[in-house]
Amino acid sequence: MLVHCSNPECSAQFADDRYACPSCGGKVGEPVTFPARLTRRCDRNKRYLILFTIPLLLFGGCELFTFLCSPFSGRVFDRDVWLAQYGSRAADNPRASMVQHLKWAHLRTGMTRSEVVQLLGEPDWEKQMNLFSYNVGMWSGFRMDYDSLDVHFLGDYLSHVRCVQH
Repeated sequence: MLVHCSNPECSAQFADDRYACPSCGGKVGEPVTFPARLTRRCDRNKRYLILFTIPLLLFGGCELFTFLCSPFSGRVFDRDVWLAQYGSRAADNPRASMVQHLKWAHLRTGMTRSEVVQLLGEPDWEKQMNLFSYNVGMWSGFRMDYDSLDVHFLGDYLSHVRCVQH
């Protein structure tokens, strides 16, 4: 902390660990303070920091909770289990827990329709020209509606994959 000399003719500032002014030998005066406008600016910056940090932490916490507690993760993709659930309308379909691993490790942009069918079998929910839908049970929301894994194609090649609540 800086202090200034108590002698009105001396304008020296120095560290507060001295007992006398190094310039004139006068007594140690009051601590030097920042101008009020700088203090107000710092307070305003702290408010902005708090205003933006709290929502960011809340959003990040919700996303982390959703990721860790998601019904669409937690199980490695097992083709035999997936194919055994063909046409099943069970609410607790085990396919749902394989969706994240399937999306990350198996379904790649650019795969052909035949490769997708070889991996997942024929679609059991909906089959259109540019969309294959596979039922994964009732997991999201209040578990009132079915969810599906939708595989979208551009032409004959996979473009993107998403999970949809119906």
